[in-house]
Amino acid sequence: MGSLIEFMKRKTAENVLEKSVKHAQQVQKCVKKLNEGVQLLLKSKKVENSHAIFLNVDVFEREADNMRRDIMKDVSRGELNPSIRTDLSHLVKRMDDVANCCTGVARRISTVPIKFWEQTSENTIEIILDIMKTTVVCADFLDKMVIDLVGERKNIKEYATFADRISLGYLTQSVKSKDFSLEII
Repeated sequence: MGSLIEFMKRKTAENVLEKSVKHAQQVQKCVKKLNEGVQLLLKSKKVENSHAIFLNVDVFEREADNMRRDIMKDVSRGELNPSIRTDLSHLVKRMDDVANCCTGVARRISTVPIKFWEQTSENTIEIILDIMKTTVVCADFLDKMVIDLVGERKNIKEYATFADRISLGYLTQSVKSKDFSLEII
């Protein structure tokens, strides 16, 4: 009977990992779509196309919310290692925050009239585009973090440090590790 319980726990853990990776990839889609919409709006001045993309961000975020709820239901069953359960719950919540922020930005930026962007300085536009570029780079770490968190946990601190350094603007050179490479310009 004990081996059956262990088997079920292992299957649940694998299932939660797969769902968490898919959730991270869905959040990454939100960030990348938001970036695509911002690029279209600010560089190409294609208002209608950018608004359609901003609506897609909302759809992707809603799908990510549904995934998060499903993951949290599995996590709450208690079949995972308690430290992994806690860490995964926090990571999934933070990823949900990222997706929510994407939707918030998409909703708000789509209400700004094009005249405002036409009157905005090129320097300000470049700053916004740089912020989006950095956000996309940070989002690219999400699925790697989930895999490492539930797996061997050998790179999670390294990923978190790089994400912190990127967000604070300290990282301006190429960084390479045996498991990933990152270049911020």
